[in-house]
Amino acid sequence: MKSNKGNLRILIAVIFIFCTLAMAKHKPEVKIQPEPPSDLASRWKQMACAVVQISDGSNAGTGVFVSSSGDLLTAAHVVLDRSFSTDQSGNLITTVNFKHGLRYRGSSGEDQSLVITDATSADAERATADLALIKTGKATSCFIPLGDSDSLEIGSRVIAIGYPYLTPAGALYEGFVSSRYKHLPIPIGFIGSRPIYPQYDVLRLQMPITPGTSGSPVMDDGNKIVGIVSEVPVVWANDLSDLIGTMARQGHSGVILSGFDTTLLLAKLAWIVREFETPGAGLAVPVSYLKPPKSSN
Repeated sequence: MKSNKGNLRILIAVIFIFCTLAMAKHKPEVKIQPEPPSDLASRWKQMACAVVQISDGSNAGTGVFVSSSGDLLTAAHVVLDRSFSTDQSGNLITTVNFKHGLRYRGSSGEDQSLVITDATSADAERATADLALIKTGKATSCFIPLGDSDSLEIGSRVIAIGYPYLTPAGALYEGFVSSRYKHLPIPIGFIGSRPIYPQYDVLRLQMPITPGTSGSPVMDDGNKIVGIVSEVPVVWANDLSDLIGTMARQGHSGVILSGFDTTLLLAKLAWIVREFETPGAGLAVPVSYLKPPKSSN
């Protein structure tokens, strides 16, 4: 009796092992699914038509339509000449005039002139943060709406679309927000010999921004504009280092204008630029400095 029970246990064990091996042999192969393809191509197709190249005949930048009624947003230095003065109370006054001969060219290759009336006080206000809004009056079905730049965090991924200088086609850039700070004290103009410093925040973008892309829109993951490219990387680092080294050895330049040691001031600014601005990065102005146009959709 005991022998029969022992044989039965052995038989059950053999059947169990056989079934386990059979199941393992015919177990479906598990494949590792590849990462989903990037949607950069589809985003480019959707938004590139809203971005244009702006030129005054000698210099070029980028702009973007932000409403169906043709409001064109760009960097102020692309389309405006700025000058500075003070009133009797010493308050800063910014005066702006649109450059002559402004034209724009889109992805379809059309070349159109920008007919602009005299600059307004609103234009001057936006220009203090290097932003400009041109009401072209040309209806368009392709535009990129404004987003919320205040919600951006360090590390937020962003893309930009712009026109590198003298190229016939737009370019796509990808990167992330690496920092946010008050604009470095680098003069944007002078009243006599008195330097005028910017008073606005900038977004540092870790992406290979190139000359000509000033005015390019910077988009978040929701395909909304959160910034406008304002400055390109510094490419004259060796000259900056030479200037800083000269001042370190010399102590002063001996060139004094209105109480300013001009070379010393330049050397200090060079040090700031060298420390904070590296190749492969650029600065953008948050769109929070722009009051959305009433016609924006």
